[in-house]
Amino acid sequence: MPNLSETRSDIESYIYDNVVAPAIVFDNVRQDTSGLDEYAFVTIQYIGSINVNLGAVLNKRIRHSGTIVFKIYTPIDQGTNRGFVLMDDIKTELENKYISSNLLTYAAEPTREGVGKEGYFAYFLRIPFTSDDC
Repeated sequence: MPNLSETRSDIESYIYDNVVAPAIVFDNVRQDTSGLDEYAFVTIQYIGSINVNLGAVLNKRIRHSGTIVFKIYTPIDQGTNRGFVLMDDIKTELENKYISSNLLTYAAEPTREGVGKEGYFAYFLRIPFTSDDC
């Protein structure tokens, strides 16, 4: 039953195995993106935790909630179609999925940011999840 570290590892492994495009850059991992036309920076943000025990508190069961955040970068001045295609591809692989027995994702929340850093146009795709630590 996943703790915080195992939850992060399960999510990152699932993304690595299932998201084909764009190139993925995980949080706090050095990667040169200067040669990439498009890529996604991924971070996992925990939002809160609650006790979800039924009956006596003999076995702890804590539900963690969070969001998988993709910040997707595409070339500037190329229109928005590619950004929306990438968001569709990612959400097809990740929304409403059981990643492991106690790790569930929910419907994705896409938004556009606009002009991002150094010649890129940016989009956000947030995918909520819950994970039970028991």
